[in-house]
Amino acid sequence: MAKWIKTDGSIIDFQVNPDGNNVDDFQAKVGGYFTPIYLPNKQVLLVNEEGMIHRLPPNRNASMIAHHGGFDQMYPNAINQSNVDNIMYTSILGDAILLERSEWK
Repeated sequence: MAKWIKTDGSIIDFQVNPDGNNVDDFQAKVGGYFTPIYLPNKQVLLVNEEGMIHRLPPNRNASMIAHHGGFDQMYPNAINQSNVDNIMYTSILGDAILLERSEWK
């Protein structure tokens, strides 16, 4: 089951449309155009690809999922990166969606 990970800390389960026609719903949930982050555990995290441009708030839960899932690079305007003592920190900005790869069509 898909999860809508909101910046307020809430996580809401929802069903994706099995025919793959989910673009409008995904865009509504992340607040605009989205880009996928493919995680090694066969999950996909969809995030707003213009999070920095729109100054969206950080999403702590989605950032932790991405970090622990082996994330290291993606669309540059979707994240907030800072380099402290040669360690790259990454924050997902705005609401996100977590899917199983089988739900991502």
